[in-house]
Amino acid sequence: MGHSGSILVSDPVIYEAVQDMEDAETQKYHKKVKDLISHAFHHSQGNQQYAKSLELYNEALEIQLNLLKLDAGTNINVASTRNDMGIVHCKMGNYEESIMCLWDALATKKTHYGDDHLKVAATLYNLAVCHACRREYEMAREIFDEALLITTKKLGNFHLDVSSILQQKGMVHFKLHEEILAGACFRQALRIRKRHLGNMHLLIAETMRWLGNLEMLKGKKTEAIKYYKNALRVSKQSEGLRKRAEVAMVLSCICQFYFSYEDRRDDAEQAGRDALYIFGTMTIPKEDLELIESKDRVDKILDQLQISINR
Repeated sequence: MGHSGSILVSDPVIYEAVQDMEDAETQKYHKKVKDLISHAFHHSQGNQQYAKSLELYNEALEIQLNLLKLDAGTNINVASTRNDMGIVHCKMGNYEESIMCLWDALATKKTHYGDDHLKVAATLYNLAVCHACRREYEMAREIFDEALLITTKKLGNFHLDVSSILQQKGMVHFKLHEEILAGACFRQALRIRKRHLGNMHLLIAETMRWLGNLEMLKGKKTEAIKYYKNALRVSKQSEGLRKRAEVAMVLSCICQFYFSYEDRRDDAEQAGRDALYIFGTMTIPKEDLELIESKDRVDKILDQLQISINR
């Protein structure tokens, strides 16, 4: 279950202004921190140069703590730096470091903003994703619940941000075999996403794919393949950076579906080879667990099919 493929929530790149700066040197340090954070964010997003991004965040944090003498426990700019450092650590697979950064950021944000602020919810979401990546699903479920409560209170039940939490929460319920709760999350996420994005969007395909996975888990294969075929149609006709990834992941699910039938092994092989072709055109980040698991699934099925043929 690849939660690291999800979109983690960075704090705004704009460094919060510091009022009543004492002298020019202090102002210079604040500008330096702002520039470092901006560059770090760029490296973590556009270039995916996570090691360089982390180096820049660490430099910014050192200036904040050692030169500007900002209070690590109360200063919101320090909390924002730690939030984004936590995201980078999570993307690098450094989950323990990520969780430490995010818990520190969360404590400061709650002190600064109160317990039910949207910026608190954003860090809660990041924490839940990271715990899910560590397969700490019960903890992730609890934290997603808190993030969802805040977000629905502030934005209402049908905001697109709510659908993101529901999608990830549904994946956790799925992993815990909580089928009813998973289905409720996925179906509500799908309703919200269709309301905002229409019927032909990659996020629609993602939720349909997970609904197909859920039907497979329940043994309802006829319903599962309907979701998978719809997800494939939508993903092929949509645009976005993860289009190829989504198409390949749906094909891997279809491959697994057909492999479960003795008389559909040819269809399984075709879907698997189509998926592998797409995987071969991509650089799969080591932190994208969902993509890695999808490719591994196809590799194993095709290996088993080849063994059967050789026999």
